[in-house]
Amino acid sequence: MEIHVHVHVVDDVTVAIQGILQEILTTVLDLKKRIKHMSIEMDGLVQKVTDMEVVQDGVVVLLTTLKADLDTALANSDLPAIQALSDRIGADTQKLADAVAANTPAEV
Repeated sequence: MEIHVHVHVVDDVTVAIQGILQEILTTVLDLKKRIKHMSIEMDGLVQKVTDMEVVQDGVVVLLTTLKADLDTALANSDLPAIQALSDRIGADTQKLADAVAANTPAEV
């Protein structure tokens, strides 16, 4: 025959420690949620930066091509080609301005 006796002493110190441990656990769980949320937001920011870099690279290619075309037209004194290039620059500038405006939040 076995007899087991368990004695639980609950005093003010034990209750206080349990309360502190519960507060710590609550804080840790809250921090875990916040870190997960920050991680999701960071992923979104990384994607936006990547998208912006793609756009910037496209603008560099566009401007480089336009300059080369202009240099060629000027070297050949080809006025119709210069006018066509001017028209193209105007159209491309408007496309770029529209794209920037579409992705710019309204001022408050």
